[in-house]
Amino acid sequence: LLDPVGVNGLSNVWVRGDGRGVTTIKAVSTATGAAFAFGGRTSFKISDMTFDGTYYAGGVSPLEMTTSTNFDIDNVEILHMQRFAVEWDYVSDCKMRNSRVVKDTPVGNVVVYAVNVSTIRGGNERCQIIDNYFDGAGVSISGKDFTFSRNTVLNYRYGGGVQTAQDTTYSMRATVTDNTFLDSGSGTDLDGTRPPGFENWAPYSIISGNKCYNLSGSCISNGGQYSTVTGNVGVDLNQSAGPEGACFDNRYGTSDYNGNYSVYAGNICTNTAGTSGPIIYGFHDQASVTRGVLIGNQFHNVKTKPVYVVGTDYSFVGDVLSNTEAWTPGLINAGAATTVQTVTVTGARLGDVVGISFSLDTQGVTFVGVVSASDTVSYWATNTTSGGVTLGAGTVTVTAAKTINSADY
Repeated sequence: LLDPVGVNGLSNVWVRGDGRGVTTIKAVSTATGAAFAFGGRTSFKISDMTFDGTYYAGGVSPLEMTTSTNFDIDNVEILHMQRFAVEWDYVSDCKMRNSRVVKDTPVGNVVVYAVNVSTIRGGNERCQIIDNYFDGAGVSISGKDFTFSRNTVLNYRYGGGVQTAQDTTYSMRATVTDNTFLDSGSGTDLDGTRPPGFENWAPYSIISGNKCYNLSGSCISNGGQYSTVTGNVGVDLNQSAGPEGACFDNRYGTSDYNGNYSVYAGNICTNTAGTSGPIIYGFHDQASVTRGVLIGNQFHNVKTKPVYVVGTDYSFVGDVLSNTEAWTPGLINAGAATTVQTVTVTGARLGDVVGISFSLDTQGVTFVGVVSASDTVSYWATNTTSGGVTLGAGTVTVTAAKTINSADY
C-alpha cells in the first residue's frame, strides 16, 4: 500500500516484484502522484508486479517517466486503470514489453490511453512497445523512431488502437508491425472519430503485418507522408456504418499532415457477410491527397467498390487475371479480320486492360481483345499487311489487368 503521493524512483535501480498477481502495488486513497515516478533518471527497470489503478484517476497514472532515458518496463500488469496507465514525456531508449493493461469499462467520451507518450517537456526517441496486451484503451505516441510491434489491443473506444500525433517536430518514422486490433465498438468517440486500428500522422512510417477485426473505423488510417502500408489484413470493419467506411484510408489533414507519396501494397480487406457487410470500400482517400501508389491489394466483398480515389496522380497496379485456349486462326486475307472468339476469364470486368498473345509467329497479324461481359473476354486477329497470312494451330493467352477505371475498382 502506497501513500497517495507515490514514490520517486532513482537511476540505476531494478524495482522487481515476485510476479504479476503476487506483488501488487496500490494507493491507500485517491492518488495525487504516480505510484512510481521517475523524473530525470537513467538506467532503471520495473518488472514482475501488478499495479491496482483504482485510485489513480484524472491526470495521475501508476507509472510516470519524464526526462528519462534507458529504462525498461517488463512483465508488469496494471488493472482497473482510469484515464492513463503509463505516461512518458521527453524520454528516450525505453521499452515496455510483456505487460498487460486493463480498463474495466471502456469509454469513448473522455481521453483515455493505456500508454500516453506526450511532448509537454520535449521530444521522445527510440522507444519500443512490444508484446503487450491492452484491453479497454489504446496507445498514443508522439516521438521519433518508435516501434510498436506484436501487441494486442482490444475493446477500446477512444482514438486508435495506436495513434501517432500531428507534430512536425517530434512525430516521425514510426514502425508499427504485426499487431492485432479488435473490437473497437460501433460508434464515434469524443472527437467524432470512428476508432481505427492505427491512426498515423507520422511521416516515413512503416506499417506492416497488422490484423484488424470488428472495428468501428478502418484498419489503417494513414496521414503520414512517404509511408508504406503493406501486408495488413482488415475484416468486418466500419461497424459504426460510416458513409465512407473503408479498410484503408489515405488521409489529408493539412499540407503538413497527409498521406501524400504513400504506398499501399499487398493488403487484404473483406466482409465475412459478403457485400451486405459494413465495409463500403477497400481503399478510400480524401481530396487533396496526391501521388499515392496502390499495388497488388485484395479488396473483396465490399459494398460499393474496392478502390475509391478522389485524390490525384495515383499509380495503380491491380490483379492480372488470365486464361489460355487453343485456336487455329487459319487464312486471314489482307485487311481482313477473323471472326470474334470468346474465352472465360473469371473475374474480368468492363474497363480491365486486356492483353492477347499467340504462341506462333504472328507474321504481322495484330491480336485484339476486350472485356465484353463479366468473366468474358472477346478477341480476334486483324491482318494489316498487304497479303494473306495463314496462322496454324496455336495457343492464345488472354490477360485482364485491373485499373482504377475497371468496373469493380
